Order: sequence, then C-alpha cells, then structure tokens
Amino acid sequence: MVRDYLIHEGIAESRLTTKGYGESMLLKPEPKPKKESPAAKANRRVHFEIKIN
Repeated sequence: MVRDYLIHEGIAESRLTTKGYGESMLLKPEPKPKKESPAAKANRRVHFEIKIN
C-alpha cells in the first residue's frame, strides 16, 4: 500500500525496494495477539530508509 502510494505520487518504481518481515521482526511479541492490542498496534508499522546517491 505504501509503495503503491509513493509510485502514484511520482516516485519512480525503480527507486523503491520493499521487504516484508511479517512476524519475523516484531517490536512487541505477544503469544496470542489480539487485533487491537497495544502489541498488535505497535507491530503494524512501516520503516523508511532514505539513501542519497
């Protein structure tokens, strides 16, 4: 979704790289996550790394 938005806003697709970590890099692990728990909210995130060539 974020990638699509950036492309829509004019960022060239060739300049974007995405990685999906799923459940491998949780900020707040939770044995039985609930949809709206504080841990679940903390784990829904997008990180940006801006590289200047």
